[in-house]
Amino acid sequence: MFVINGQKVWTSGAHYCDFGLGVFRTDLDVPKHRGISTIVVPMSTPGITVRPLRQINGKSHFNEVFFNDVRVPVDGLLGDLNDGWRVARTMMMNERLSVAAVFSVGNVMASLFALAHRTEREGAPASENPVIRQRLARAYTLARLFDLTTARVRTGLARDTIPGPEVSVLKLFAALVGTEFTETGMAVLGTAGGLWDDSAPEHGRWADALIESFAMHIAGGTDEIQRNIIGETVLGLPRDSNPERDIPFRDLQRGVATKIDRFTYT
Repeated sequence: MFVINGQKVWTSGAHYCDFGLGVFRTDLDVPKHRGISTIVVPMSTPGITVRPLRQINGKSHFNEVFFNDVRVPVDGLLGDLNDGWRVARTMMMNERLSVAAVFSVGNVMASLFALAHRTEREGAPASENPVIRQRLARAYTLARLFDLTTARVRTGLARDTIPGPEVSVLKLFAALVGTEFTETGMAVLGTAGGLWDDSAPEHGRWADALIESFAMHIAGGTDEIQRNIIGETVLGLPRDSNPERDIPFRDLQRGVATKIDRFTYT
């Protein structure tokens, strides 16, 4: 039986999911990338409290999740005990791929062009404004590059090739392209783009999209993490010096956010 105590913030969908998949500290006497385990946790388990975080547009996507003596049977362990980092890396690779590969840039570009044609700026369609035209050209260029990168990854999958660092490239690109698209849409609308109620252009679609786009820079690993992976595995840059790499987790000068402080494993 595992007994889990701690908390996690920015958990997507925790308020409606039936199960959570967490990486928990199960050994304090080994370095931080060892001694963690991946455990499937039923969200209905006593001791779990989920608090949705309301965003500025009134929606709740992320949550705080609190664990207070949450008891989970050992059959919830995914992979081997204390080998959760390997499981987590596999999960993250697939999350990055799924987050990026489903991004439909063609549909978004069509919406952007249509928006620019029907939105009036200074007595003419926004599509005739030279600054807006530059923004649209940049968005279109990024869209084409993104499509080509996606095709490269999908071709590898079709040939039964395990995705490598190109998944990090694709995920980083998806985050940057998504923000570029939404900011371009807001630029086309001007001050009206800041509205999101029923009286707003397209019912506030672009304001909502801009707010949601920030999550893409975190989901599946932050932009900084993706750049580190690309730098080390693609460009061959040296890893940053990390004096904590071989220090037991118990001796690190930081708090333990989520851990298993006692458990039996039989």
